[in-house]
Parts: sequence; C-alpha cells; structure tokens
Amino acid sequence: VAGVNTPVSPDYKNFFDFVFLNAVLEHILFPRKAIGNMRSYLKNNGKLIIIVPDMNLIGTGNDDPSHHFHHEHINYFSIMSLDRLMISEGFRRVCYKNIDEKNDLEKLLLAIYEKTDNVSEADIVDTISARAIDEYFQKQRNRLKLTEQKLDDIAKDGGSVILWGMGARMMQTLANTRLQYMNIEKCVDGNAVKRNTSITINEKEFMIEYSEDIGKINNNSVIIVCCNSKQYESEIENLILQKKLRNKIVFL
Repeated sequence: VAGVNTPVSPDYKNFFDFVFLNAVLEHILFPRKAIGNMRSYLKNNGKLIIIVPDMNLIGTGNDDPSHHFHHEHINYFSIMSLDRLMISEGFRRVCYKNIDEKNDLEKLLLAIYEKTDNVSEADIVDTISARAIDEYFQKQRNRLKLTEQKLDDIAKDGGSVILWGMGARMMQTLANTRLQYMNIEKCVDGNAVKRNTSITINEKEFMIEYSEDIGKINNNSVIIVCCNSKQYESEIENLILQKKLRNKIVFL
C-alpha cells in the first residue's frame, strides 16, 4: 500500500481494521510521523499491533551489546515509552505481553493499541529503561572479567588456540583482552560469506576458514568459542562434536 513514512493515499484513509508493525519502530528515524500515518490508515477504533524489542528485559539474556546497540536500531522502547508515543498520536493501549521467540536473541514486547479521538501529549516518564540498561552493562562488565580469567588460565599452558566465531563479540574480545597476543593457530566461522576472507590480528594475517570445511587442526590447541548468544554456542558445539574434534573447548 505504502511505506510508513510516505503520504497516505486518500483511497486508504480510515480503511483498515488492523495494521501490524513487526520489528519496525526500532528502525525508524521519525517514529511519531510513522505512527501518525498508521493512524490515518485505520478506521475508528481500529487496532495497531506493534512488536519491538523490550528494553526492560535487556538484561535477562547473555547477548552481547553489539546485538542490541548498533546502527540499525535507532529507537529503544519499554512499555512506558511506547505508551507515551502512542497516546501522543491518538491511541490507547488495549493490552500487551512479552513474547520469547526461539529464533530471536531479543526479548520482545507485543502491544495492541486502539485508535481514539483523543490526541494529546502523554505525561509519562520512562523510569524503567535506564535502570534496566545500567543493570545490563554491569552484567557485561562482570562477563568481561570472567572472560579475562578464562583467557589467563589458557595462557598459562602456553599452547595454541583456535578462534571459532569471528563475529562482533570476538572482535570486541580481541580488542579488549589479551586474546590478540595469544598463540593463534587459525580462525573459523560458520558464516559462508566470510569463507576465505582474511583478518589481521596483532599484525598477523589469518584466512578465515569456513567451519563446514575446516581442515586438520592441532589436537592440543584450545578451541575458543566466542559469539553473541547461547544458541550459537550450542550450534558450534554440536558441529565440533560431529566432526569428532577432541580439542578442549572454552566458551567465552
């Protein structure tokens, strides 16, 4: 019909009973304009169904900051900040709940709002997001300390390591810990796009091997798995077991 920020066609004004925004609002530069347009599409008492990541639950998982805070996510919502936006654009909340999708690393908020005749600024202050974010980053600082302890234990043995999972969290760990100075044997990743691409670590270049095609490795090397979620860790561990690699595995 149209985009969320494009002018609403007269043919579709007050036309729809329901509009569904799934994983949209967190990506939009001007959310009030988008919600105003969605209101124009709806009939009187029409419903707007919204799904966004819930900042109030950011600390409930083990996901890395790079998954939550990046250039694609512009806006962050709790139910309080979402209510403020929606009331200011002429909606009232009907209901909401949290949903936990197995294939999504984020805890999601699903809310249903009804179009009303009342458009007014909402006197709502989000008192929960700041606290949740502070708690999340304290948890991340504790996680980094545990990572450093694990790397210290590996370094004491003086052997080589294999880096498995060359994503954002591995890059962060290389930048902020002693990992970049350890005896790295090879780098492995399960993303086929990275196959035969290279990475420079401490002035040494490594070709990234695709995990499905991994060649011979030193059985005494420690495999260091470093990725954004427990889900990915389980997938990597299963692949290592399938390939019958007998190396010690350390999850950071």
